[in-house]
Amino acid sequence: MPPASGRGRRPRGPGIVYSVTACVAVLALGAVALSADQAPPPTVAEFAPAALDQIEDAPDRQGTNVGEGETGGEGGGADVSAVPSPSASALPSPSAAAPVIDVNRTRKCVGNPPRQTEDPQSPPCVPFFAGDNGGATSLGVTRDEIRVVLPYGNFLSATSPADYQVLASFFNTRYEFYGRKIRLLPFVARGDNFANPNPPDMIADAARVANEFKAFASIGYTDRRGAEHTYYDELARRKIIAVIGGTAAVATEEHLRSRAPYQWSRAMATDTLLRNLGQFTCAQLSKKAPTYGGPYSFVPQPTMRKLGIMTTRAPDGTIPDIAPLQAALAGCGERPFSIEAPYAEDPRDGLNPVISMRDQQVTSIICVCDLGSLRNSYMPSAEGQGYNPEWVLSSYNGNDGDNGFAQAPPAQARRVIGVTVANKTQRNQDHPWFWAYREAGPTRTPPSGAAGYAMTGVYSTMSLLAAGLQMAGPNLTPQTFAAALQRTVFPNPGAGAAPFFQSAVGFAGGTHSMIKDAAMYWYDAAQQGTVDPASPGAVCYVRKGQRFGLGSWPQREPEFRQGPCR
Repeated sequence: MPPASGRGRRPRGPGIVYSVTACVAVLALGAVALSADQAPPPTVAEFAPAALDQIEDAPDRQGTNVGEGETGGEGGGADVSAVPSPSASALPSPSAAAPVIDVNRTRKCVGNPPRQTEDPQSPPCVPFFAGDNGGATSLGVTRDEIRVVLPYGNFLSATSPADYQVLASFFNTRYEFYGRKIRLLPFVARGDNFANPNPPDMIADAARVANEFKAFASIGYTDRRGAEHTYYDELARRKIIAVIGGTAAVATEEHLRSRAPYQWSRAMATDTLLRNLGQFTCAQLSKKAPTYGGPYSFVPQPTMRKLGIMTTRAPDGTIPDIAPLQAALAGCGERPFSIEAPYAEDPRDGLNPVISMRDQQVTSIICVCDLGSLRNSYMPSAEGQGYNPEWVLSSYNGNDGDNGFAQAPPAQARRVIGVTVANKTQRNQDHPWFWAYREAGPTRTPPSGAAGYAMTGVYSTMSLLAAGLQMAGPNLTPQTFAAALQRTVFPNPGAGAAPFFQSAVGFAGGTHSMIKDAAMYWYDAAQQGTVDPASPGAVCYVRKGQRFGLGSWPQREPEFRQGPCR
């Protein structure tokens, strides 16, 4: 059910994308039994038949600590907008799929090069394990289980605990955990308050994870407007792994590395995201007319963009370092006007920074902002002033979610353009969480509509954790988890291409964040949502979601609002 309206709460739909992805743990997940019965892999419109090929044995070159395979690259560059997709009639039917293999040779694996599941971002396949796993190898690891906590708060999703149990069953069955199963331990986080995150509460929560739950890892934390790092940092001090779901204020590669081997981000590291945002702006927007904004009150009307950077300071004072963004923009001669804006949920609180941008005749605001403040304060303030800038956004704090600006002034929402590092938004039935759910819970009806946001967040963050657990082998410790992730070559079939245009993933080069590239998007307030068609507003993609990474952003005229939304 949606949360009650009011200051400090985000509405259902747009808020769930970040709140769940950044936090992941919303409701209880229980330990679940393995299941030998497997449903056939999903068939989806445009799915390449080769992606469903099954293998009977893991290749000899793949052991339990490292995977091998071809990579999909770290960025686009190749024009995939015209790649033909096979028709649904050309796809294999479930009855034609190869038989499930779950014997003492290998678990069910797919593809060539082989990967663990149908998800194109899953890790390489490994041999089936039979033998002594070493028992208790680390805090939270026994012969039979791996203890993982799920801190959650009052922001509820449209799902039930049983839905997450189905996902847990999938990972415990399809991944190789060497005789162990993930045991999920939910607990209610202290002081679940968007507007007033209390660092001592977050530290107390981390202490509970160590002392009461004695956990190996934590999946996410409740949304604290970018201030969640206090919890993660305390876990690192206590030598417990934390998997971060969203792009948080201080989740830079340097910050993650300094807490190694304990902090891992599903999303792109914040400093890398800001470099990509700057390079995109230089390549696509700099020194060109602000065609996605206006009309402006400036006289005469601007013929070239003037850039500004607005940065939200979290309630506890946390603020992202925009130096990587500024440095990237300096590379094309841009020196944008910059201002810090307060965390705000009321249009009156966002008025001063918006007026400052207008008075500086900024045409295009690069907003490194909290979604709630942007949607509920800054945009309404601009609307009230008759100010119509381009809003140049990114994945920072969830500014790239379907239905994300459903409650913003429509005239402001339709001026949103930017870059997203998230996987391309798909219908629920075309998402890996749905395939996993259908396989592990064949007698259950999968969640639908807005519940897909929560399921996406839980699945995607669990997939990072599961990859590390599998590739570490039976001797599971934070150190072997880290070493295995950073030397694993993810197969990445079809990365950045039809049908899913998903990101390339991996941890090559000693990095601690999983996603490696980004796509260009705009927001269409008139479209119905992709995940939740009952709510208005959809993220639309340039060239269907073609992706680029650092150093590969194309120098060409922008193509927002051209071609189909999806």
